Amino acid sequence: MKEITIIGNGKMALSLANGLKDTYNLEIIGRDIEKINAFEKKLGVEIKKGLLNNFNIDNKIIILAIKPNNLEEVSKLITGKAYILISVLAGIKKDELNRFYKYKWEVRGMPNISASIKKSLTIFNCNKKIKKEVEEILNTFGTSLYLEEEKMDISTAISGSGPAFLAKKSSRNHRPLGR
Repeated sequence: MKEITIIGNGKMALSLANGLKDTYNLEIIGRDIEKINAFEKKLGVEIKKGLLNNFNIDNKIIILAIKPNNLEEVSKLITGKAYILISVLAGIKKDELNRFYKYKWEVRGMPNISASIKKSLTIFNCNKKIKKEVEEILNTFGTSLYLEEEKMDISTAISGSGPAFLAKKSSRNHRPLGR
């Protein structure tokens, strides 16, 4: 089984890990080992764990699932050059990734929280040479759709936030029985 490293241990990282865990060996990297242990418990499978301080990403498939405002700070805590860097950070364009991270191939993607039940629609953009490999990864937690870079921002707003918007709207319209 191939290994995928997820940098981050928040809700999106957990959703992606839930979708990936049956197909890939997972390595979760973060700042706090206790939070990573809690992440592993929620995930329900054994994972490889590591801390960010001087973590080497050489030749790894990395999913960057951190808060966008931590982009630069996290880059200073890692070393090496990733084989593929999949960024799921809303609003972070490829030129920003280029400033802070080293990789052979970059992917800009936007899954949604439905990844945890393998129902995400993940839009993505990457070099066409690795498109098939990226689709294999992204399709483990739903369906993927390749888009040209210039369409990513508008599509991110719809695919990334859409399920949460619909769930919130639906809960407002729900009335308890008997009223």
